[in-house]
Amino acid sequence: MKTLFWALSPFLFACFASITLQAQNEMPLLGSKFYPDGLSSLWGYTDSEGREYALVGVKSGTSIVDISDPANPNELFFVPDDFNIWREIKTWQSYAYVVDEVDGGVTIIDLSQLPTAIDTFQFTAQGRVKRVHSLWIDENGFLYLNGFNNMALDIPVAERG
Repeated sequence: MKTLFWALSPFLFACFASITLQAQNEMPLLGSKFYPDGLSSLWGYTDSEGREYALVGVKSGTSIVDISDPANPNELFFVPDDFNIWREIKTWQSYAYVVDEVDGGVTIIDLSQLPTAIDTFQFTAQGRVKRVHSLWIDENGFLYLNGFNNMALDIPVAERG
């Protein structure tokens, strides 16, 4: 019986995948925004008035796009940063936290004044947080940095013992 299951599993997977792909092909495109630099991440945010925003990780920074009218996405702000193929974004309350694999630490974007203004801050823990691969914010508001390089990792090999 196990042999039959394993023999049929590729067939069943192929059937499921084709059904899934077929369903995705039938989704209508409501609107789009082109980024010539390329993209690396996407996250969403809804303000207190119910307006929706796409927080787009662009290779050259973070784009904040009003998508309340999905047919007409409108970039409101662009937070430039060092060019990088990796950028990740998460939100907690009215703040967006952005990390990348360049030496900038964590960029914090205050979204509370959208759609008219934003404020940005850099968090580096006095230079100890530099490059960060990814982040997560749990349900209690604790921010976890994954795969980050701090000053201790920059010690020359000869001094590590």
